Amino acid sequence: MMIKIIKNTFLLMLSLVLITACDEENGRKIFNEPAILHFTSNSAILGAKTSANTYSIEVATTSADAATIQLSVASTSTAIEGVHFEALPSTVSIGQGEFVTTFTIVPLPDNMDVGETVNIVIDIANPAEKSQGQELSFDLTVTRICPPYPGDWIVTMYDTWGDGWQTDTNATSTSRGLEVTLDDDIVLSTILESGFEGTGTITIPEGTDNATWYFPGDFYGEISFEITGPDGSLVYTSPLGAGAGILPIVLCAP
Repeated sequence: MMIKIIKNTFLLMLSLVLITACDEENGRKIFNEPAILHFTSNSAILGAKTSANTYSIEVATTSADAATIQLSVASTSTAIEGVHFEALPSTVSIGQGEFVTTFTIVPLPDNMDVGETVNIVIDIANPAEKSQGQELSFDLTVTRICPPYPGDWIVTMYDTWGDGWQTDTNATSTSRGLEVTLDDDIVLSTILESGFEGTGTITIPEGTDNATWYFPGDFYGEISFEITGPDGSLVYTSPLGAGAGILPIVLCAP
């Protein structure tokens, strides 16, 4: 199953800086003191797409000499290296006179369920480089997301009594149909006005990130329905007389 990142794929850049005395030269800070490495931010969140997408963490050093930074996956990490993300390098290097190096985190969402969340916790491994009060670990929360398949979704509606749908908890009021909430609180709805059977169309635009499907409940116990995705697959079948609630509709965009 293919999955897509929320909005556009982006690079997640987090700086590791070193606190020390410094001078200015050509608009850049030139550091003269021994390095104290630390993360300036200790957490971030991303939506995993495929293993082809990578995310970077930026590091910096106050040292004028070349430096090797040891990294490790902490025991508190719920993500498993090689299962939820590709193996990380054990070290990254900063060249002499340079301030920045990067390493890449590559999520492996095909090994995750839709909606599953794991945490990759990365430590600066060398205790000699650690400083009290600094960010010594980085917690990256990875969630496999599933933007809905764009296009026309077909809802086939049935009523065993043949008088159309009566939903919600009060059949004497205006019945509510099957409702879909898209991004920005746009609500689409479809309902069987009369008869034993009918169809309705829910159109989900390209680029929609989230769609929440809701059924307001069957007042008389005579309603059922089926939902077919834009690709022609049967995505959901409701039992007769279902109660109100959010429907577990999952069909990821290609």
